This record gives sequence, C-alpha cells and structure tokens, in this order.
Amino acid sequence: MLDGVFGQDRGGSTISQQLVKISEGSYFDRSFKSKLDETIYAVKLNSEYSKDEILEMYFNNVNFGNLNYGIEAAANSYFGKTTSNLSLTECSYLIGVINKPSVFNPYADLGARS
Repeated sequence: MLDGVFGQDRGGSTISQQLVKISEGSYFDRSFKSKLDETIYAVKLNSEYSKDEILEMYFNNVNFGNLNYGIEAAANSYFGKTTSNLSLTECSYLIGVINKPSVFNPYADLGARS
C-alpha cells in the first residue's frame, strides 16, 4: 500500500549505509560490489562513531529538496528558523521530506497531489 508513496526501490539500508551512499556518491549504483563496499564502510563507520554521531552526520548531509542539503539548510529555507527553534510538527515534516524530496516538496501545490 505504501509502495506508491515511498517506492519499491527503497528499504533495507541502515542510516550508516545511507550516509556512505551520500558520502561516496554511489546512491544510484546498485551493483553487488557497490552494495558490499557500502556495507564494509558502514561497519567501519559504526565502529568509529556513536549512533548519535552517525545520525547527526546523516541529517547534516542528506538532501531535503530544493538544493537544501542538511537539516539546518532545510529548516532555514522552509520555515525561516534554525533547527533549535523548530516545533515537533516542523521536525516531523522535514524528516518525511527525506523519503522523496521531489514529492514532499513544501513549495509544491500540495492540493494537486490529492
């Protein structure tokens, strides 16, 4: 049921693996070797950094759409605020944008998507 919203090509990757994809620019290369390399780098990442540090790195580098890379840029662009001033609702919205920034674009006509 959610395939139409989130797509069938998603899933299975940990935050660490997604961070490696972002950092290495291999997001669209889905070969077995690429996936294996991502897994190895993710294991190394997990051994060197805490889960909180990995999550922070991920949020500071992920695409939030409209040329906003990182949650601080997205908070500023979409809400005119710093992340420390966001409401829980605004934080939740930004996290949702990560799944499909082009679909959940705050600047789009959301009524046209119903």
